[in-house]
Amino acid sequence: VLVNGIPIYRPFLVRAGRQEGLSFINPDIIDEVDFSAGGWSPTYGDKMSSVLATTYRRPTELHGSAMISLLGASAHLEGTIGQDKVTYLIGARHKRSAYLLNTLDVEGSYTPSFTDIQSFWDFTLTSNTNIEVLVAFAGNRYGVVPTTSETSFGTFQEELRLNVAFDGQEQMNYNSFQTAWKLNHLISDRWAVSLMASLSSSKEREYIDLEGGYRLCDVDKRVDSDTFDQCISTRGIGTLYNYSRNQLDARIIDIRAQSDLELNSENTLIAGVQYSGQEIDDVLDEYNFTDSAGYVQTSPVAYAQNNTFANIIAGFITHSIDKSNLNLSYGFRINYNTLNEDLLISPRLEFSLDLGKKTRWKVGTGLYQQQPFYREYRDLLGEVNTNAQAQSSFHFITGIDYTFDWWHRPFTFTMDGYYKYLWNQIPYT
Repeated sequence: VLVNGIPIYRPFLVRAGRQEGLSFINPDIIDEVDFSAGGWSPTYGDKMSSVLATTYRRPTELHGSAMISLLGASAHLEGTIGQDKVTYLIGARHKRSAYLLNTLDVEGSYTPSFTDIQSFWDFTLTSNTNIEVLVAFAGNRYGVVPTTSETSFGTFQEELRLNVAFDGQEQMNYNSFQTAWKLNHLISDRWAVSLMASLSSSKEREYIDLEGGYRLCDVDKRVDSDTFDQCISTRGIGTLYNYSRNQLDARIIDIRAQSDLELNSENTLIAGVQYSGQEIDDVLDEYNFTDSAGYVQTSPVAYAQNNTFANIIAGFITHSIDKSNLNLSYGFRINYNTLNEDLLISPRLEFSLDLGKKTRWKVGTGLYQQQPFYREYRDLLGEVNTNAQAQSSFHFITGIDYTFDWWHRPFTFTMDGYYKYLWNQIPYT
């Protein structure tokens, strides 16, 4: 995810994705969204699967909005200061999913709460120079105090029912803060440069103390019986206990410089260099215990205290040829990770051709290699494997863009088909 060229970092420990209540992109303040399922240019970085590049808009007047619903609320304010020398966007969102989650099989007290506050400022220093500033905070809190759960499975003639009673709770907090400064300068009509510095901080806590007792029984399916749809015999009983005290603190520094040079009316050269410093402090402390049907099983105790620091140095260059009805872009990325000592070179190629005034055919291919982040280095027991290599994929994507007017508004219909070959994958739970 990129916002005006700034990379966005999200929580790392999130379990099953259920704590991600809000995406980073705030729809109240965006101007453009560009999504690529594959085959994108070297400018967009070293991720392996897809890119969501967003541009926040530049306000021209004072404007605001507000929304409230059963699941949350949002508001935003935008405007200008000092004869349009300074523009600002401020957006806040809050979401509570308790109303929705109370319909789940597990009954209990759900208190999920997601808050996101962002501001984006644009300072015009001269006619050729401006500074963009992004400040963002996201607080994701997921609390649950389960009480009971009932699940039925099997056939109508032979139905089994699992009843579970719980004691305890789960509390998971994920707080992330990010600020970025980006200087844009136009050296001439054909040469633009930019310098960006970003600081991200994340504090994540997962605290679980949860005990459960369960019963598995046969259900009476005789319609004329006094005990119809009730448990008539018990197949087994047991207990379980889950414990976690996980803490993670992450600090990430990004510094990037980019040059866009228009060689002539048809040729453009874009090049850039970047540095990323990633420091992670992690404490993993969890286990679970099961006592069921005559046996006792304890999972391996996962306990570890890790501190890792990775320096990633990268660069890219791309050359674009833009003629009246076709565009060709080719280039490569190179990056080096000091933690696993992995050097990666990723060539890429894009081609598009206008098939009339409204239809464009496009093709993209290339190598996409994603350096491991801390989550990929750590195994289930907390051991850090710094020899983990980059996850890699080869993309081939083709598609069409069709533009048309509907309801007196411009629309674009996009259809893509892609093939991806992936290797060195690092799956995790």
